[in-house]
Amino acid sequence: MLLLIAPTLSAANPADTVIVDIHDRGALGVEELKAQGSVLWSVEFGNELLMAVTPESRAHWLARAGTRAGPDQLSLDTLRIRDHACTDHEVPPTLAVVGGYEILRLESAWRSLPDVLHVIGRQAPLDGVVAREVRNMPVRRGV
Repeated sequence: MLLLIAPTLSAANPADTVIVDIHDRGALGVEELKAQGSVLWSVEFGNELLMAVTPESRAHWLARAGTRAGPDQLSLDTLRIRDHACTDHEVPPTLAVVGGYEILRLESAWRSLPDVLHVIGRQAPLDGVVAREVRNMPVRRGV
């Protein structure tokens, strides 16, 4: 039961993030990254994975090849995703581009606005997958 509660609690608390290149890692490689004890939550964006990590592990993650810093102090509650096709939006400002999507923080002043406004973006899907690279798709055995 504790395993089900822990991710929910950490997803609501702001944490620093890293962006990991997951191109061609395969489904098992991506799942191994997500399962690391220092990963609080993650969202998959095709060839890149946005992960909130514990403060003490961030330097370790950033020292790994194919990893760069993501937005600081981000939570799943405030994370919004917008397609990176249009560059004329200024509010809210883009914090990072991950796998071709803009990462935004929904500030408290905007929380009362409807989530359907394309300028604010959309929430991360419950399964944590916005887009998945074909090479990283789970292998289906049998039909």
